[in-house]
Amino acid sequence: MRILPVSPECSIDRTFTSTFYHPCKVTKANKIKHIYRNPICLAKEYKRMIYNGQVKNQSDLARKLGISRVRIHQILSLLKLDSLIV
Repeated sequence: MRILPVSPECSIDRTFTSTFYHPCKVTKANKIKHIYRNPICLAKEYKRMIYNGQVKNQSDLARKLGISRVRIHQILSLLKLDSLIV
């Protein structure tokens, strides 16, 4: 077995150059602005969605909205409060 010496000229065809451009000013990702919603109105809306059949149950509603089942239950429990408190 004979090993041939590798010359620098041999690898010229296999090399490449690349140029990277970096923006001078780094932009931040847009933050999602949360809108405050009255929890009682939110609870009424959730109850209406379940009652109208848009969702089957609280678990299905939680999956659809992307929040936990516990949080759905907490919000719906506000409807059980006395009307004087609400």
